[in-house]
Amino acid sequence: FDVTGVGNSLIVSNGGTATGANLLVGRGSSVANAGNQVVVTGTGSVLRASGGATVSWTSGNNAGGGNTILVTNAGLMVLGQLNIGLNVSSGGGFGSNNLVLITGGGQLTNSGGLVIGASSYSGSNLVRVTGAGSVWTNMGGVTLTSGVASNSAGNGLVIDSGGTFILRIEDTDKERNSEAFLNLIYESMTWLGLNWDEGPRFGSSGGGDRGPYRQSERGAVYLEHVNRLRDAGRAYEKDGAK
Repeated sequence: FDVTGVGNSLIVSNGGTATGANLLVGRGSSVANAGNQVVVTGTGSVLRASGGATVSWTSGNNAGGGNTILVTNAGLMVLGQLNIGLNVSSGGGFGSNNLVLITGGGQLTNSGGLVIGASSYSGSNLVRVTGAGSVWTNMGGVTLTSGVASNSAGNGLVIDSGGTFILRIEDTDKERNSEAFLNLIYESMTWLGLNWDEGPRFGSSGGGDRGPYRQSERGAVYLEHVNRLRDAGRAYEKDGAK
């Protein structure tokens, strides 16, 4: 999906489904790519982009501002990596003021991590989660304002209106998992002010009654579902499989 130019829209509603490799909102070079939007709204409405989504990918002057992804009214969006303000220009005023808004019970899941303000001059980009039942699930790393220019600033994450920030840790790869790496994640998030309401305890963050929050501690839950598949004759088993 490529929503490019000025004021263009892609809307998935009324239980519709859209499936593709990549979602690009505001992509271009030396031309305005502003005010474009992708909306997923309504129960049963789904947009899937396995390769991920980029809101504002620009390399030219005065391009890539004010683009929006909106997931609302119980709509669902499933992505790979999510990039916001991915600008490769060396000038000013690019890749800014873009928004990913999850509200009204909408749900967005991205499996490849989040990058906001991925280069110089990409500021004031935002992920906002608001309203009862609205859920954003990020199953990867978070890169926030990694640009080298001073005006690559004002990027952020906002959870409001009684929302809960839940941190879960994917640590089932025993060969690569390390407590030192986990502590680095906790320390980095704390330093950025990304204090979680529920999750592994670290400093003043964490706790909650919906644990365990480390996937390696949820073996009993996974085994229960595996046994259900076995009992229903829907499990494919192979010795030595990983």
